[in-house]
Amino acid sequence: MGSEFIEYLWGWQVTSPEIITDQVWEEVKAVYVDDSLQLGLDEFLSNSHQQHVQTNILAVMLVAIDKGFWDADLATQKQLAEQFAANIIKKGIPGSGHTHANHPMYDFVKSQLDADTAEALEAVLARSRMQTSELESSPTHIQELQLNQDDSQQNDKVDQGADSNSNDKNLLWLWTLLALSVIVAAGLWRGRKGAM
Repeated sequence: MGSEFIEYLWGWQVTSPEIITDQVWEEVKAVYVDDSLQLGLDEFLSNSHQQHVQTNILAVMLVAIDKGFWDADLATQKQLAEQFAANIIKKGIPGSGHTHANHPMYDFVKSQLDADTAEALEAVLARSRMQTSELESSPTHIQELQLNQDDSQQNDKVDQGADSNSNDKNLLWLWTLLALSVIVAAGLWRGRKGAM
């Protein structure tokens, strides 16, 4: 099971906000987080690698709240943020666009958490962030390549052979076109002569 559905829902939310209402998000939460249909989704999504799918689903829901697309009540905001943070602290960052370590949504999430949980979440995020100073200080260089003289002479001979082959083909087409022109002209001349 993947989180494609929620990603598509987010796409619809952003492009056509009048279609996706708060009620849609509440239904998604009821099914995927609260398991209102009693399918065992909450238990299934909290096991093994499925927990990353659950984390992605929670992340999109939290982004929808953070950006003002979903006016969720405070209890829902807290529930989603706590579950999201617990998943990341336990299993790490899944790696989707909505969960990368520098996502602005984390400020909103941390504001919903108690101090210890927010600190633990920040520790995981800090370990996941790339050190920009290492990247900026690494030297870059361009290496010049030189062809072996023998290879370049051999390539010139091959190119000359290809050019002469191409010239022979062009000459053949020219002679063929000339022969066809003579035949057509002769046919037209005989046709006019016979019509007189």
